[in-house]
Amino acid sequence: MPIPRRYRNGNEYFNTVSVANEIYRDGNYISPQTIIIARTAKDIPLNPSGDTACVIDGVIDMGDKEITVSESGVEFIGNGDNLSKLFSSSNNYTMFKKGSGYSGDFIIGGSGLSIEVTGTSSKVFDLDNEENSNIIDIEHVKFKDCTSLGTTSNYRELLNINIEWENCTDGLEVDGVWSNGCDVLSSRTNSLPASCTLFKAGASLDIQGSFVSDLDAISVNAATTLFDFAPSDFSLDGGFRLDNFRTTATNPTPNFPHESVKAYFTKCKGLENTYPGGEWDVSSEVATALSGESTGVFLKAAGTTTYSNLSWFTGAASNAMTLAVDDIVDFQIIGSMSFSGSNNHVLSIKLRQWDDSAGSYIDLGTPFNITLNSGGRAESVSIMGFAALEKDDRIEVWIADTTSPADATMLLNGTLLVTERAS
Repeated sequence: MPIPRRYRNGNEYFNTVSVANEIYRDGNYISPQTIIIARTAKDIPLNPSGDTACVIDGVIDMGDKEITVSESGVEFIGNGDNLSKLFSSSNNYTMFKKGSGYSGDFIIGGSGLSIEVTGTSSKVFDLDNEENSNIIDIEHVKFKDCTSLGTTSNYRELLNINIEWENCTDGLEVDGVWSNGCDVLSSRTNSLPASCTLFKAGASLDIQGSFVSDLDAISVNAATTLFDFAPSDFSLDGGFRLDNFRTTATNPTPNFPHESVKAYFTKCKGLENTYPGGEWDVSSEVATALSGESTGVFLKAAGTTTYSNLSWFTGAASNAMTLAVDDIVDFQIIGSMSFSGSNNHVLSIKLRQWDDSAGSYIDLGTPFNITLNSGGRAESVSIMGFAALEKDDRIEVWIADTTSPADATMLLNGTLLVTERAS
């Protein structure tokens, strides 16, 4: 059977081939110096070296033979998930395991590969990089009917691209420190049962980069858990990023509130999205003491504001929408509010940003004026602005009397809405 994607000078390689420093994939040089074509379990090295790539040419029953991933790493290449398969029905079996030292780079996929580990108490992975900055790169692989995907720990990053998980009883535990994080892209589920948690947080998990996914998980049991991570598993704010994620599971992320500062869920279906921002409404009127100031002096508008729909923001103080996420984010501010004060006086209104890093205020745009009517009121005043906020920056409404000093009041049910600007 021809083996695609393995050429040198136009000639295909078969069986074991050694060509020092001249191995190519898609016309590009790659590091393995030996390519092994495996058609039976005895062809597969159980302690492969990092300069060897093993091509799975056929459906191979591994029996109880376990593959050790040494510090030098391994690479397995498939011909298509219908043509290349590794399977085992042995009990208490691990297909890819750590050796006496740490487990190194693990690269698997090629043009497609299927893996089935179905024995009792058996699993696909038991790998620990011990924070040696290696990676797991899994591309174009189908995991079918697996008892458990096992555990991976302390790698720099985990890449899952074009993966299918079909009818697996339990998923993959991710544990330890991951300095870059994990990507699950262009991947899908097929008939995952209620028992399955596809990605599980280990007891010492610390994802220092991001976990990013656009997983298509519409073929699952309603009780399936896709990710059981919690905000405490992430170092970075916005580190758990789901974009165009789809699922029919009832509670796919049971431990992760969508409004958490560690979450950023966008364009998802079957999961509440993250909408950075929030709003406040005036719930109690308090006069702003402008009478004690000079004409035209601005003060923060007084009154009690009640907050709602907060994501990435806190509202510990009235009239002070405060960013809680450690990032720079662009926001739009829209408000509608009413004021009372002295008859026919002119009030000036402006949005201000407290810049916490600078320890000072920034005026957002130019102040605008409104004239109180003969009854001393101005109704449904619109206000709008834009701001680039960092952590602990806040948005406030300030007012001044430009006629002569007199107290003014922000009236009940006035509202201010802050939303992330569309890119």
